[in-house]
Amino acid sequence: MTDKQLKVLCIGDSITGWADLSKYMKFSNVLELMIGVRVGFDAVTMTNKGIGGDTTQGVRERFHADVLQQQPDIVIMLIGGNDVARSFPQQQTRDNLNFMYSELKNANIRTLAMLYHVLPNPKNPATAWDTLDDNNQLIAETAKQYGIEILDMGSLMKDATKIYKYEELVNLNDGVHLNPGGELVFAKAIFNKLVELGWI
Repeated sequence: MTDKQLKVLCIGDSITGWADLSKYMKFSNVLELMIGVRVGFDAVTMTNKGIGGDTTQGVRERFHADVLQQQPDIVIMLIGGNDVARSFPQQQTRDNLNFMYSELKNANIRTLAMLYHVLPNPKNPATAWDTLDDNNQLIAETAKQYGIEILDMGSLMKDATKIYKYEELVNLNDGVHLNPGGELVFAKAIFNKLVELGWI
């Protein structure tokens, strides 16, 4: 057992949360294994603080307890998609993101802000949750202001359709919620980004 634990925390909405190991592993579970192979399984601790349906306001309200008090070394954040569905004004979303990014920067926590994906079902594209990624530009703009690193899962998930079947990646109806293949794509993309940044 090593004395130094690398603490990684994932926070967001249902794409991050809703873990049910009786069905399959979430990307945070797979990511923990991948990091463990690299740094040692005893040297990494993964915490998943995703809550289905959450918004930037919800994460902001639980930010101190669910993020800062956990004292993570790395935070992986995917939040803001549900703000559109709840008709939040963009300024409110911006203010919430500014608050969280500022707190993370002040705490010297390495942070990876992720952008959303939407993959409409080619056979029934009208059912896709096509507003989920509407705040991607806002997420990216605010992250850049604080020197927060960005990972665009929209482009990476589109690339993944060349390798995986659609139904392996996402829910057939909404084109958003991850199936096992999508969880793998997320885990590999995050892992590769963390290695590229020299964080692990």
